[in-house]
Order: sequence, then C-alpha cells, then structure tokens
Amino acid sequence: ESHAKRQRTDVCTNRLYERAISFKNTLTDPEMDQAKWGRALEKLYTVMVSGPNSCPKSISFIAGDVEKNLRQIRLLCGARSPNTIAKRAHSLLQFCLWHRGFYYKRHPIPFTQDEVADYVWEKRQDGMTYTGLTSCVEAVHFGTHVLGLPVANPEIPLVSAFVKGVLDKMALSRPKRKQARPLTVPEVTFLENVVKDPAIDPFDRYAAGAFLFALFGRCRWSDLKDVSHFVLDVSTIDSRTIGYIEFATFSHKTAAQVARHGLPLP
Repeated sequence: ESHAKRQRTDVCTNRLYERAISFKNTLTDPEMDQAKWGRALEKLYTVMVSGPNSCPKSISFIAGDVEKNLRQIRLLCGARSPNTIAKRAHSLLQFCLWHRGFYYKRHPIPFTQDEVADYVWEKRQDGMTYTGLTSCVEAVHFGTHVLGLPVANPEIPLVSAFVKGVLDKMALSRPKRKQARPLTVPEVTFLENVVKDPAIDPFDRYAAGAFLFALFGRCRWSDLKDVSHFVLDVSTIDSRTIGYIEFATFSHKTAAQVARHGLPLP
C-alpha cells in the first residue's frame, strides 16, 4: 500500500512540475522527448541508408517496414538522452549532405580518414565555428563506436593528426564562453519568501521551490523533470525545523554509465 501511495505521489509530483515549469511549451516533457527521438532516429536512418554499405553490421533493415527499422536504431542508442542523439544525428547528416555535393556519386559511409579531414578543412574555410567542427568529430566517433557505422580501414584512426592540429589551432582563438550570471542574494531571498507566502498562487510557489532546489542541489532541469522519489531528513530543535529534502533521479548527465548498476543519482 505504501509503495502504491508513493507511486501516486511521484506521478502527481511530475505532473505538477510539468505544469508549473512549462517554459511556455505546448507539449509535456515526455511528448517533447518523443518528438526529439522521432526526428533524431529519422536522421540516423537517412545516414544508414545513404549507401549500399552504410548500415551497421549489427542490424538488418527490413524493406518497407520503417517503424521496425527505427526501433532497431533506437536500441543501438541505448540509455543516451534524446538531446545527445539529436545532436549527433544532426552532425552526421550534415557530413553526409556535404559529402554528396563534394564527392560526386560517392557514398559518405564507410568513413575514411581523408574524407573526414577534407570535411573539417572545407568547413573551416567556410567559417564553421570550433564547436561545429568538434561536434562533427564527436559524431563520427559516436557513429563508429556506438552505432557501429562502417569504417573503410579500421586500422587507421579516423581523426588524423592534421584534423587535431586544425582543432587545436582554432581552440586558441575561440570566443570567450558566455555564461549566465549567478543569482544575487536578494533574488534568492525573494524566491524563498515566495515559497513561504500562502497568499501567492500555488503554481508560483511550486515553481519558486523548484528554482531553489535546482540552485541548492546544483541540478539541471533535466535532473529534476523525472524524479523517482524523495526523502525528508529533518529534525525539530528549539521549535525550529531544520534538515534536508532529497530527490533521486535516473534522468541525469551520466545516466548511461550508472544505469547498469541500478543506482539513482541523489
């Protein structure tokens, strides 16, 4: 009974979070993730059928059954987040589209060291940023090591010393990172007063509490949008309640590494 009650509480908490922390989105978080997965898998499918030998050996596409083919690709992606897969899929598709225009009637996959180097050099000449070029290199590594996309010569590293030199040179002149400023003490105090004020709308109080928990817990929004349970560790001393509130989540940046151990992030 207590387990069922906790499950109902968790569901209500997640629904309340979606309504209070909406960022003006018309879709819920699960719907947004599903849409991201759909677009990312379609891009990866396009990459994998870009040539007669571009499909990973671990899967076998079924002619005319796109849905089943997409499910096979989804399994290859494992426990990685839809944002990560979407980023890698976009970079891989960019490489394939460039390849089709640069090398007439040649297939972009299997990957070759020379063609990856040509892409980095040409895109650098076109003004692509350091981040865009590193995203491509990361996507190629992801495609070969995670998805199993074919490589023309596995004995030769795909990222040559030339490419590493270009990226190292660009890293020295990349623009300074722009970070959001930290909250001031009066701003944090304001949020705490909002949580305590019963006259304020409950959704605003909940949102303020979520902001404070993200701040004090050093959490990202993705860490908080899918919590599994919470624990209150409090004591009353001299008529004052002090202590901690703890959430546990499986939706965090290193989830893929710890998922096999079944340990949530507190």
